[in-house]
Amino acid sequence: MRKYLVLLFGVHLLLPLTAFAQEDSTTKDRDSDVQVEEKQEATTHADKLAESKKQFADLNRKMMEKSRAMQAEMAGADQEEMMEAVMQLQKDGQAELAVVSGDILSVAKCGDEDSETSLEAIKWILSNSSEAELHKSAGQLLIEYHMKNEELPEVLSLIRLPTQAGQDLFEAVIEKSQDRNLRGKLSMGLLDYIAQAMQMAPALEGNEQIAKMYPDVASYLTSVSNMNEEAMLEKMKKLSEDYGDVEIGESNIGEMVARKIKAIEVRSRVKVGKVAPEIEGPDIDGENFKLSDYRGKVVMLDFWGDW
Repeated sequence: MRKYLVLLFGVHLLLPLTAFAQEDSTTKDRDSDVQVEEKQEATTHADKLAESKKQFADLNRKMMEKSRAMQAEMAGADQEEMMEAVMQLQKDGQAELAVVSGDILSVAKCGDEDSETSLEAIKWILSNSSEAELHKSAGQLLIEYHMKNEELPEVLSLIRLPTQAGQDLFEAVIEKSQDRNLRGKLSMGLLDYIAQAMQMAPALEGNEQIAKMYPDVASYLTSVSNMNEEAMLEKMKKLSEDYGDVEIGESNIGEMVARKIKAIEVRSRVKVGKVAPEIEGPDIDGENFKLSDYRGKVVMLDFWGDW
């Protein structure tokens, strides 16, 4: 009987200790779950971005494979018919890609929680998506969450295709910026953006395939093609007046604009029917020469460099 009482007492003592141990274990497990949950919350946006980027790359790869396979199958078909089929395939693929791009845009909305991932998502949209509406939405998020980021000029330089939405985004960010140096760099970026579109316009203007696949691009190129070099020169001079002292790398905007103006002036003289500008320098034998010495003769100029 005594042994039984001792055993019972021992069990009575053991139970609270066991319960305490279980409670302690439960508390630790709960604390651990909270830590895991916090960790998951901290990496959810980055994980979702990585997953969506991979999904986009896979879809893009499959679309390219289908396009190559279709072109191989239709090798003997009419070229116009083949292009129509390929364009339809690309159009269908773009619809799928747009869905994934939308997922990435949703990640970009996490600016208050994860600024770094938000900016990474915006950069991805600008450099990979061809949808003007997505660019517009990404730009709004850029203004909302990242206006003080010094990377803004580099971010906007990633815009994949020239559209009015891209120019509008540059102008909106410039208007909102409170930092003069940043405004100068952004203004320089906008000037380059317009200049590149002007250079693209003659080659792509009137291209029906571009017009069908990228109507926003075609529309913008048409609008900038109407801008003459005089108007561009005026924009450059105004930029130099306002922000000439703003440094970009080892140079400043004033020096960079001066080089661009000189290039435009030279390019305006190098046209069919005009006298070529003077060129002086040593020939391959080290003898100095002038291009004007060969006036009236057929001359082939081969410019090359090693740097």
